[in-house]
Amino acid sequence: MGGDSEKEMHCIIQSDGFYFAPLISSKIFLFAEVDITLLWDDQPGQIIGRGDIDNKLKTLFDALSCPSNPNQLKGIIPQDGEKPFYCLLEDDKLIQNLSIRTHTLLERIDPKDAFVLINVKSKPTKIVWGNIGL
Repeated sequence: MGGDSEKEMHCIIQSDGFYFAPLISSKIFLFAEVDITLLWDDQPGQIIGRGDIDNKLKTLFDALSCPSNPNQLKGIIPQDGEKPFYCLLEDDKLIQNLSIRTHTLLERIDPKDAFVLINVKSKPTKIVWGNIGL
């Protein structure tokens, strides 16, 4: 293989001393289908009454993605074992399908807390050597 095709398969993103290694990346022609189950101290279906759900989801997706702005890393340096720093998504724009369910958690927790179960399926947009098996 030539050098150009190998560069296409390189997913590492360098930003402010960090080397991010996203599993889902446009560079290897993958997108994600995400299935979320929220377990919290409330009755099922109370997803709207628990606050602004779109902002909560955006915060979750930001936590699963490489930082889009270097200011997000201000004052933070990589620790031992964080080179590379593994994350799920290169960018949350790679989420192509999303489903959300709520259930009551059957143990007492702080009402501000929730358990979140996340199931992710990677889907190729194009089959290449870099994404076979992912």
